[in-house]
Formats: sequence, structure tokens, C-alpha cells
Amino acid sequence: MIIANGNADLFQEDEDGRTSLHWACSTQNSQVIKALTPQFRVHFDESASEILDISDWLPLHILASVGNLVLLEYLLQQFPSSNINAGTNTGTTVLQLAISKRCIQLAKWLLTVGKSSYGLRAGAKDKRGLNALHRAASVGSVELVELLVNEGKVNVNSTDGLGWTSLHHAMSEEHVTVAEKLLDLGADWEAVTSEGESVTSVCLNKKVVEEVEKHKNKLN
Repeated sequence: MIIANGNADLFQEDEDGRTSLHWACSTQNSQVIKALTPQFRVHFDESASEILDISDWLPLHILASVGNLVLLEYLLQQFPSSNINAGTNTGTTVLQLAISKRCIQLAKWLLTVGKSSYGLRAGAKDKRGLNALHRAASVGSVELVELLVNEGKVNVNSTDGLGWTSLHHAMSEEHVTVAEKLLDLGADWEAVTSEGESVTSVCLNKKVVEEVEKHKNKLN
């Protein structure tokens, strides 16, 4: 989509429903974003929540997925009516995207400024019942796990749609240090899924189970 042409329809969508603002965010072109924003503000009545592609991705989702805190904060300031908790067609939120991409600085901002100024809900779940803590455990980030529990106040034993806790996800992915940190934060070693799976049964690596169990026993 050519957006330099002054006669072009800035709000025209491509086959994926993306506007010029979506593409400017994808390329992280701050000059183009700042040039487009005033016109999009007028057209969408200061709410970025209607600027959706066919997968219900907002420009905010794109910026979160590439970890660009500066531009994400700029868009939130320019579109004050935006819903920072909006989900894509799979229910994935801005915070969940930042966590999945291990964007630690962005996650810190979202869990502090985003929470206090924009009403971010750290424990929001997608359509599979996954929240940001489940994702942090799956990608193996101790720092993000600590942030979500301590700053985001996400329940360490919250379950997804299949009854998996964050400890199940960490064990399944064989993330020893994350599993140990979750136990330090109060994760339930005895938790079982909707199918009756324990945290040890979802881990196929016996050495991982033994190591984490050893840590658990030290806490008792």
C-alpha cells in the first residue's frame, strides 16, 4: 500500500484488512505513524479500537509483537479511548504478545504505567483460557514470571481452558528455573489438569522432574 501519495485513501484496507497505519506500525516507521495519526484520530473519533484487520489485530497489537514501547505509548496517548485489553480474533492481548516475544521492558511498562493509567488487566485470558503468566512460563522467562505475579498480581495457580497451571506449562517445556521460581511464588505442586494430569506427568524429561522436585522438597 503506497501511503506517500497525497491522493491515496489512507483508510483503504488490503486483502488482510490492514490499513496504512497497520503497515506503518509493522515497519516501525515513526515518521509515517506520526503523519497518519491526526487523520486516523479524526476518522475513528480518537478510538484506535476500531482500526482492525481481518484477524482483529489493532496497530497496538502489532507494536506489542515487535516490542516497540515508544510507539505503543505514543499511540495510546494519541488515541485516549483505546482499549488496551482488546483481544485479537484469538483473544490475544497486547500484554500477552509482549510476553510471548519476551519483550521485558515493554512488559514492565504495561504492568506499571499500562495498569495504572490505561486499566490494563494482567490476568486477562485469550480464547483458550491462557493468560500472560501461562505464556511467560511457556517461553521460559523467570523475570517475566516474577513481574506478572509481583507487579501484575496474577494468580500463580490460575488455570487455562484445559486446567493447566503455569507450573504445568513450565514443566511441559522443561524450564527448570521457571518451575522452581513458580514454586517459590506459591505454585501448587499437586495441581492437576481437567484430564487429571499432574505437573510431573506433562514433563517427559525425568531429570527435569527430579531436579524441580528436589527444589520443591527444600521448600517444605
